[in-house]
Amino acid sequence: MSSTSGSNGSNRIGTSSLKTIVLQSKSVVTKFISNTLLPKAISSRIVGSSGIGGSSGIGGSSGIGGRNGTGGRNGTGGRNGTGGSSGTGGSSGYTGTSTPTINLNQNVTTDQTKLDLFSHISSNFDNLIKEKKDKNIMTPYGNPYNWPRNNNCWAKSIDLTGYAGCVVPLGGVGGGTLITKKHVLLANHVPYSASPFMIFFVNNNNVSLIYNVVKTKRVGDTDILIGELDKEVDDSLKVCSVLPANYIKYFDKQSNFPLLYSDQERKALIGEHGLINNTFGSTNTLLNIPTDPNKAQYFEAVIGGDSGNIVSTIINNELVLIGGLYMTFGTMSGLATSIPSYINEVNNTISSLSSGYKVNEVDLSQFKTY
Repeated sequence: MSSTSGSNGSNRIGTSSLKTIVLQSKSVVTKFISNTLLPKAISSRIVGSSGIGGSSGIGGSSGIGGRNGTGGRNGTGGRNGTGGSSGTGGSSGYTGTSTPTINLNQNVTTDQTKLDLFSHISSNFDNLIKEKKDKNIMTPYGNPYNWPRNNNCWAKSIDLTGYAGCVVPLGGVGGGTLITKKHVLLANHVPYSASPFMIFFVNNNNVSLIYNVVKTKRVGDTDILIGELDKEVDDSLKVCSVLPANYIKYFDKQSNFPLLYSDQERKALIGEHGLINNTFGSTNTLLNIPTDPNKAQYFEAVIGGDSGNIVSTIINNELVLIGGLYMTFGTMSGLATSIPSYINEVNNTISSLSSGYKVNEVDLSQFKTY
């Protein structure tokens, strides 16, 4: 497809044949599309007063020959010593109360009880799609002021309220995911309207909440664009946590874990995490069709116009963000921006727009590292 956006390359979002929504108008315009998407060792040592010549050392009150030393009242063979009435082996012998018992296997046991992140994520998706359900997150579009969620969506139990219903006037193009109470993830190559422009969210009570994106700022040379809202969002909307920068160390030989992504039609789709690679000067994440045929039923090819829409996974039944769709990459895969690769840069960009905010990195301490 040809590109119409000035910043677009040969694979960037350009023209479109899909329909989108323009608020306050009944007219239908074509959607913006292109082929760029839019046990530890324990040691002890004797120091100080217990050393040689100290009160407990050789020749001291507790040393060899001293009151408590070998042969002394409390020493080996003494009343309280080894073999004495109160000593080791005696009627009141050592019970261990004054010396702690150290379990050298304690840390090993803890590691063994930790979960495998790949298995955890995979089982989350398997459980959610046990019954054949809809892909659509929302019911058929009426207007953004009354746009109920689809109760039969396979991801209905996951809080998706931080993922925007639409961006005006692009509709489903351009995504929009809450990464703080006042900031959204967008895509730099998408031609949003001049700020301020409206963005809609729908909470779990099917109430539409409207905000204005008043400023945007690109993160370095990436396709990550941060939008600042005119005010903090309502508490009924879920701010997405993000995977930490070191998330790959939580996977052994398999990092092709399931992904929940969406498109311009607001569907809950399933892909598979692929390689992290450098494309057009930035680090991005490959999204592939799942190898598991059950999950592959929920895959759809990434097309022009899907740019900016959410790419995430599910951990502890919560949506955890990776990035937004960036480009097509062959016929059955796509590229997504990688927030984990740019945590510091993203936080610095957020702070430059409004201080006191940063992304929340999900806690993976319950999972094994490799």
